[in-house]
Amino acid sequence: MRLLNTYEAILARVHDLRLDSPLIGVVDLDVLDPSTFDVRAYVPALQASLTSLLLTTPALQEVLVPGKTATIGATDDQLRAATVELRDETDDLLTNLLTIHFDLVDEVPVRVVVTHPSPVLVRVYLVVGHAFTDGHSLFSTLALLLAGVSDDEPSTSTAPSRTPWAPRPQPHDLPSDVTWWHEVTGMAAYSLLVLKQKLFGHLWKPKTDTNETIANALLSGPESYPQFAYSATVPAPIVARLRTACRDRGLTLSSLFNAVLMATAMERFEPPSVTAQTMINLRWHHVPTAGLGGYLADSDLATLYAADYTADALLAPTTLWAMAHDAKWILSPRMLKRAVGRSFFINRHLEAIRRVPAVEIATGDLMAASFVTSNLGATPYFASSYPRGLGVRASRFYYGAMVPFFAFSTCKDLHVTLTSRTAWLSMADAEAWLASFVTTLTSLVDA
Repeated sequence: MRLLNTYEAILARVHDLRLDSPLIGVVDLDVLDPSTFDVRAYVPALQASLTSLLLTTPALQEVLVPGKTATIGATDDQLRAATVELRDETDDLLTNLLTIHFDLVDEVPVRVVVTHPSPVLVRVYLVVGHAFTDGHSLFSTLALLLAGVSDDEPSTSTAPSRTPWAPRPQPHDLPSDVTWWHEVTGMAAYSLLVLKQKLFGHLWKPKTDTNETIANALLSGPESYPQFAYSATVPAPIVARLRTACRDRGLTLSSLFNAVLMATAMERFEPPSVTAQTMINLRWHHVPTAGLGGYLADSDLATLYAADYTADALLAPTTLWAMAHDAKWILSPRMLKRAVGRSFFINRHLEAIRRVPAVEIATGDLMAASFVTSNLGATPYFASSYPRGLGVRASRFYYGAMVPFFAFSTCKDLHVTLTSRTAWLSMADAEAWLASFVTTLTSLVDA
């Protein structure tokens, strides 16, 4: 048994309110020979691969104890109950998948859905309860799942023996380079954030109803405010040039993404008071499916800088690069390294979130106007081809959250997905915002 880390404890509380939704990793597969491919034969083979993967991967075997204060290993029956399902590719399929509510105590939070929208395309959805993995792990798990498919017919007699579950390492177990100076600085930064919140309250964000209306509706039935998702792609040549430009300026892609997100939101919504948060996904090296959960790095201080820019030149390339530079301290490689250790600032901030009343979590006031972003670089684990004559065309990542959530996968192309609830953002605003983000990001290449 191991105790939940702070991030998992937050998600467990949200899960009790039935406000959570899973992570969904999607991979589009080209059918190299449509005349010989049979999707109904492929599904049992994928089921055998999933069962084998769960039995042999301790990091995927965790379920919550009844009190939801710790994790233990699932039983063999629970592992074998995870299913692969063949479904039609309908317009509302993603919406249905985003509203899956796993029983985290009695059910291994893993499910696979396969669609066959055309003779030359197979789409595999990996739906995972998000308390137990992260985007990086999601893609690597998908790759292992696809690679485990056999060209022969699956046989129950050849099922592998189970690898016993053992608690995976936690972030606080990892080596830390945090010194007393880091902790003093972090405490000062955290104190400034608390003071700002006490003086000025929560920042604005677009909402369609009052807090009370949203809280009551979500507590009685989350479907009262449907989730939705929009996706866009920035071509690989543009991403490569942006990566080079960031490297020349000493920035990370995450810093640039956050700056563009804030600028496009400030340009579109009134009043122009916008904050962003970044979820840092931690992983144990060389164990591709052992996501350790995320830590949130609050970039409110970067927002204070961003608010100084004039609206007339908000989307100008010079302004965007300046905003990215102002925000880089919270998203720098050094900051990521500190997050792996015992960062006073991040841990204390999360502890404060952990104690927030349930209704405030339901209304989203705690993360008002925040865009939770993850630079979830799609892993290099995807091969060029897989058994049964399949080749990878593209991959995407979806996360249905309580607030507008941008998810990024940056292997070659940049796949960006915006998911939200209609309680926080209208679908028209979300679609226009995503389009503005992609257009603005692309325009930086020519600057």
